[in-house]
Amino acid sequence: MSNLRNQYRNTEEVEQRHQRERDSLVKQHQVELDALKTNMHAQYHNIEQHRQQEWEKLLKQHQLELHVQKSNLQTQYQSIEQRYQQERESLLKEHQLELDVQKNNLQAQYQKALDDKLESSSKMQAAILAMEQQRAEKRHKELDGVERWLEEILDIRCSRFKDHKQREKLQHELIAKRESLTIADIVSYKELIDVYKYDGLFCGNNRRENGKLRQLYMQQWRLKVEVDRAQTILRKLENSNR
Repeated sequence: MSNLRNQYRNTEEVEQRHQRERDSLVKQHQVELDALKTNMHAQYHNIEQHRQQEWEKLLKQHQLELHVQKSNLQTQYQSIEQRYQQERESLLKEHQLELDVQKNNLQAQYQKALDDKLESSSKMQAAILAMEQQRAEKRHKELDGVERWLEEILDIRCSRFKDHKQREKLQHELIAKRESLTIADIVSYKELIDVYKYDGLFCGNNRRENGKLRQLYMQQWRLKVEVDRAQTILRKLENSNR
């Protein structure tokens, strides 16, 4: 009986020892597992931090490239705008000079014609004056129509909301219409193209103020009508006195 008790006691001690060993092993594994988890969290944090740094570096690089491209585009735009401004100013100055010369010549020729040839009050001379006056009035009316046409074209050109296809249509129609007018020799194709090309950049507060070239050309065209009228009267008066 005593031997049985000793065997039972030994068996219980062995079982307790095994339990302690298992507990120790579980605890050791838990410690290792916690260390592994901590290490993995640290690695993940490092990877995430590195990825964030790389992303910020790439974003900064793209922003720098975008800034350089924007700066280059602005420089190119300013250069183009400056060149067009110089061309417009040169063209305006050239036509203003021509207008002044023609105006002075007109005044001198017309005054001379009046002084030298309009002293006679004959019916023929009166008829010549009346006929050329009618012809000049007709040409001025045609110029009125051209001016309204150009005002409509530039009104669309200066607007961000109106249909620019309609503007192109009006431009082609005016060029085609010009051929059938008596002022076709005064209103040149090139001058109309100049207005189309440059005057979109001279926009005023209303349609009457749009287009510096248009205003200058209208003065020049009306002046040419009067020059032609004076020269034709002078030529016909000279022929009538032969």
